[in-house]
Formats: sequence, structure tokens, C-alpha cells
Amino acid sequence: MKIQIQFRNGKGPLVYDADSIAEAVERAVKEDADLTRVDLRYANLSHADLSGADLSNANLRHADLRYADLSHANLNDADLRNANLRHADLSDADLSDANLAWANLSNTDLSDADLSYADLSNACLKNTDLGRADLSDADLTGADLSNADLSHAILQRASLIGAKVQDKKLWSKRPFLSLGQCGSADRTTLVFFFEDGSEPLIVCGCFKGGLAEFKERIEEEHAGTFHEVEYNAMVDYIEALYKEQQEN
Repeated sequence: MKIQIQFRNGKGPLVYDADSIAEAVERAVKEDADLTRVDLRYANLSHADLSGADLSNANLRHADLRYADLSHANLNDADLRNANLRHADLSDADLSDANLAWANLSNTDLSDADLSYADLSNACLKNTDLGRADLSDADLTGADLSNADLSHAILQRASLIGAKVQDKKLWSKRPFLSLGQCGSADRTTLVFFFEDGSEPLIVCGCFKGGLAEFKERIEEEHAGTFHEVEYNAMVDYIEALYKEQQEN
């Protein structure tokens, strides 16, 4: 049957003989068709292979993209509000300036993705791989990051007000702390403070745990080295901030 792919900017539709919109879009991607500003609102694209596709400025609101392969795709400034991206592969994708408000990104692979300046407010990112993702200047207000992998993620200037990590709401006054270029691998260490006053969560490379566990790891791996001094200075700073939270 004839499937039409519509666009937001008034240019004529692409027409394919296909059994589904997903098949038609896959063919368009393979033929390097211009899909910028494509209108795929509410489209069922689950399991579609869209790797490397240029979907910049696309309208994908409410689209079903479960299990889709969008690795290396260009989704710059795309509208993905309320889209279902559960279990999708978005590794190394460009999602800068994209609108992902209220999107379901649980169990999604966003490793190495560019999410700078993206709107992820109220998005579900539970169990999501955000390893090495660039979330600088992203809006994560109210987002659920429970059990997400944030190892080596960049969160400079990101807003996490009202967000959740480990199924706990972050402290509104100071949701997180980013300590860059520290430790044995010059990595960024992330520290999350919780609204309920419970022990902060530390994410440092492959380490993810509380202060007590972090101190033990430092002793086990860096005793007697300069890195021990460096890490202990970080611990002192984190403990001072945690004490401030407890007292206020």
C-alpha cells in the first residue's frame, strides 16, 4: 500500500510502497532522503532501524519508538514530547536542544549521546544508560533518574530541581555537585543530595555508593598515594555540605 511521509515545512510528501510507516521511514533513511522537519506525530516506529538518520527538527511527539535503533542519529531540536523510547538505542545520538519533556526513556541506551540544552523535564530515565552523555545545560526538572548509569556523564549547569535519583527526590537547594578533573583518572565525580536528608550518593567512574563506601574504596585502592589525599579532600568537602544540609 502507499504510505506517505509528511513534513512540517510544507514540502511535498515522500511516498513509498510499504506495509507500515516504520518500513517507509526505514527505506527513506536507507535512501538518504531528506527527513529534516518530518512530521511523524503518533507514528508507530517501534523496532525500526533508523540508525544514522537525520531527523533534526522532526516532530515525533507521542511517537512509539520502543526498541528502535536511533544510534548515531541526528535529532537536534527534534520534538519528542511524550514519545515512548523505552529500550531504544540512542547511543552517540545528537539530541542537543531536543524537547523530550514527559518522554519515556526508561531502559534506553543514551551512552555518549549529546543532550546538551535538551528539555528532559519530567522525563522517565529509570535504568537508562547515560554513561559519558553530555547533559550540560539540560533541563532535568522533575525527571526520574532512578538507577540510571551516570558514570562519566557531564551535568554542568544542568537543572535537576525536583528530580529523582535512586527513587528519592533531590534536595531543592543543592540537588547535586560536580567535581571535575579529580582523582586517579582525572574524571568528574558527581554527588547527589537528597531532600529527605539521607546520605549523599557519589558517582565516581565505576563507583556508585554512599560516603562510607567511598571512604573504604579510597583506603583499599589509594592508601599512601597523592590520590588518597585528593579523594579525602573531596570527602571533607562533601561531608561539610552534607552537615550544612543536616543543620538547615
